[in-house]
Amino acid sequence: MLIKSDSSNFIEFNDTPWDSKVFGYKTNQITRICFTKENSLTVLLSEFEEFSLINQYYFSSTRIHPENFILRRALAETGFDQVETIFELTKKFESIKCFPDLLKAEIRIHIAEKSDTESIVDIVKTIFNYGRFFEDPKIDKAIAIDRNVNWIRGLCEKKSVLVVEFNAEIFGFLAFEIRKEDCVLLLGGVTEEYNYLAYPFWLKSFIFLNELYNINRFNTIISANNLPIITLYNYFKFIYKSVLIGFHKHRNPKNDPLQ
Repeated sequence: MLIKSDSSNFIEFNDTPWDSKVFGYKTNQITRICFTKENSLTVLLSEFEEFSLINQYYFSSTRIHPENFILRRALAETGFDQVETIFELTKKFESIKCFPDLLKAEIRIHIAEKSDTESIVDIVKTIFNYGRFFEDPKIDKAIAIDRNVNWIRGLCEKKSVLVVEFNAEIFGFLAFEIRKEDCVLLLGGVTEEYNYLAYPFWLKSFIFLNELYNINRFNTIISANNLPIITLYNYFKFIYKSVLIGFHKHRNPKNDPLQ
């Protein structure tokens, strides 16, 4: 969808079904904002707000580069709250060091089968505290958990989740998406009891995915507040490609004059 003044001033946005499913109402996400002057931006955001209200979108989100202070100020003045800071990371597979000690870990990795789904869901319900829904104080944690549960169920159906076992017990997972020669790491983690096996699991997952899909590069997005996962990717010397900050706007459906 598009709100446009001219070829240099526009807002691109789309629906976000995973968000809508947990909130129970329509939601959208701004994917791109282009503007030439601050007053043009003000007009565009006002038109986006009018569109969202008329069409009963009660939640909107976007991510932008932090150096764009004009846009940051305009979003804040329009009622958007800054809720997260994230890092975009990347690493070529050929440059990932294969640490011998990690490869010795006696763990088993495979693509999740239908029978593995509930074990993965149980893990998802307990291990996450970071991510844009978890870090938004206006969103109840139960909603954040439900969103991840719905997401991981969908990814399991697409055969886009690795699971890891130790002594025949599933203790972690790593969801991914293949985009040509690149692999995007979407969501993953291990239970607290087996935190010490996270590093072997990640390394063996890189190798496993490369053997399946001939990966050129791994990409991922992580929360700046998630120190354990930052430490993990630092260990494998992932490159920090960019920083983004996330904004949310909540509109109260109870105050909707059209309801």
